[in-house]
Amino acid sequence: MEIPTEKVETETKVPIEIDYSNATDGTGVIHGDRWLEPFAQTLRDRFSTFQWYKNEIIQKEGSLVKFTDYKNRYGLIREAGGVRYRDWAPAAKGVALTGDFNNWNYTSHWCTRNEYGVW
Repeated sequence: MEIPTEKVETETKVPIEIDYSNATDGTGVIHGDRWLEPFAQTLRDRFSTFQWYKNEIIQKEGSLVKFTDYKNRYGLIREAGGVRYRDWAPAAKGVALTGDFNNWNYTSHWCTRNEYGVW
């Protein structure tokens, strides 16, 4: 008894070569390292998140330069009318300023926290 055989044509899939050299979605690094290609969507997602935070900072602070101007923004800063204290401590549960000026009373000068962990 003869077994009928079907002729099945197999389709050879040729991988599509994507040019990442001018990518603006976070995948441009793949141009220099093709081993990153399986992570292209993750790179896009991370870049999108970065863009969102960057735009939030620019909207609220005015620019990235103003946001990163630590020497004029953080620590003890002399201002008209007194001294201001500001620090970045996002994991802190609370921040209080103590010293000779308040007899080391850690409950008298509590700081308030903003949404970015700045006290």
